[in-house]
Amino acid sequence: MIAGERRFFAYDTLCRIRLEAETREKADALLDQGQKLALEVEATLSMYDPASELSRLCAGYVPGRDYPISPMLADFLALNLMFCRRTKGAFDPTVGPLIRLWDFLAADPRVPSQEEIAEARKRVGYEHIHLDATRSSVRLDVPGIVLDPGASGKGYALGLVASLLQREGIQNAVIDFGGNLYLIGGRQDSEGGGEADNPWRIALIDPEDTDTYIGTVSMRDMGIATSSWYEHSFRKDGRIYHHLLDPFTGEPKPLTLQSVSILSSNGAYTDFLSTAFFMLGLEAGTKLVEELVRESGEFISYVAVTEAHEVITSGNVEFTPKK
Repeated sequence: MIAGERRFFAYDTLCRIRLEAETREKADALLDQGQKLALEVEATLSMYDPASELSRLCAGYVPGRDYPISPMLADFLALNLMFCRRTKGAFDPTVGPLIRLWDFLAADPRVPSQEEIAEARKRVGYEHIHLDATRSSVRLDVPGIVLDPGASGKGYALGLVASLLQREGIQNAVIDFGGNLYLIGGRQDSEGGGEADNPWRIALIDPEDTDTYIGTVSMRDMGIATSSWYEHSFRKDGRIYHHLLDPFTGEPKPLTLQSVSILSSNGAYTDFLSTAFFMLGLEAGTKLVEELVRESGEFISYVAVTEAHEVITSGNVEFTPKK
């Protein structure tokens, strides 16, 4: 088998695809296709690129009128709306006005006033999105909606690239989009070799001390994504404000969980579900995972860290605590 690797910049992070194929030609061709697909997703979904399809939709739609969109954007919005309905709006991509208001990436972020939050919330609510996936069109019924793909865009790309490689018969690959991982087959050694029954062991960051970890999970033929308050946050007047905003209040979700890692055979589910689970909390998040396992047939498991730093796992995950 021939090992190949491709590194490129997308989603404001370094991305990597590594795979094994029967020939150099096949390896190079699939690396080309995988990179092209990942960049196509970014060109479709980026909210920071005014030329992206999503940005053009948000800037150019007329409330109440159908707006033509690509099949990729229609598929992405359909997945978002599925999770919106499943969580009764706790997961909601229309939080874009709130994300821009809080601006967690600013050099000196500030806490918005209640009046500013209330004004932004007038443009939040997934019920304002009316998708016709069969016609590849969408209708937004109020002005000023900003769709934020930050909770799901990398996972969506991860799932598409993983599916591409699996359809092409690849049995050993690593797809790493800035920490969103999908692993096909077993662990590869330094020469690119690996055994199908030799699982990867992935360390999960400790949300209370990001220089260490809480334990490891064993994985093969699945992806993983983590949502946690520590990814983007700031402290003001002794209080921590994090980027996981509650659509119903416009403010950071009160912490009952510190982090949630989702493992799934469906790469897109990892990103969507880690955010949805975090917003729902342990009990409702567990219920959502169990429902999706029954209905989709996908493998899904989780590792959650509570506010009290207790690690809770689903029964089907191979988790080894740090000694």
